[in-house]
Amino acid sequence: SSSVKVLDFACSHGANARFFADLGFEVYGIDVSEKAVSYCVQEQGFDCRRFVACDILGEDVRISEMFGKFDLIVASECLYYFSQNDFYRLLDKFHECMEEGALIYANMHTWNHQLYREYQEIRPNNEGMVEIKTSGTAELPLWVKIVEDKEEMRRLFRRFEEVATVRSMLELESENETLHFIGRRRSKDKKMPYTMECHLVDSGREIYRMEKGKLWRKPSQSSPPAAGASASPGKISGISAAGQ
Repeated sequence: SSSVKVLDFACSHGANARFFADLGFEVYGIDVSEKAVSYCVQEQGFDCRRFVACDILGEDVRISEMFGKFDLIVASECLYYFSQNDFYRLLDKFHECMEEGALIYANMHTWNHQLYREYQEIRPNNEGMVEIKTSGTAELPLWVKIVEDKEEMRRLFRRFEEVATVRSMLELESENETLHFIGRRRSKDKKMPYTMECHLVDSGREIYRMEKGKLWRKPSQSSPPAAGASASPGKISGISAAGQ
């Protein structure tokens, strides 16, 4: 069977891309940072023809013209930095380069997060963004989009058919809550070209198996972690695929 094509959007130094590549996926990456893409190529060993530094909104790039169409798009730890208008423009870009029945994974943070909790009473601007005075190790001000709950998450991604919306909690200095969305590009026949397993942490390990468009949840206690799949809570900790 043909390889499953994965786009790692905002790929940074390629941690997620490396995970998928090691599973045998055909991986591509986009990041606005030339340094990040250079690291992916020089240090991670990715093909420079498949990893590109560009601003797909500012340059009005069609992803499908660069790389063709994808079976899976991963947008991890990045979409909350985009204004409401740019967020929906990005979803349009993703939708355009997805095969029928393809999947998208994305995550967003809630107010129950150590970086954002104290800003909860600040009124968002017209684009739904809140200024966080100090964020991350660089302690730089950032504008971020925060979601209230799963229902808001579903509204944001309503362009796609929902497969699962999952909550995870990571305990650091305090609770850090993340919402994960898995959606599918709508297709007439509702068929999936492959079987996919998604491993997400949600108050314990949960394994979701996608088969021909259906989602199956396996109890965490009956599904031991796969060998080598030891990601942090709130992250993708395992996805695999096989041709049908």
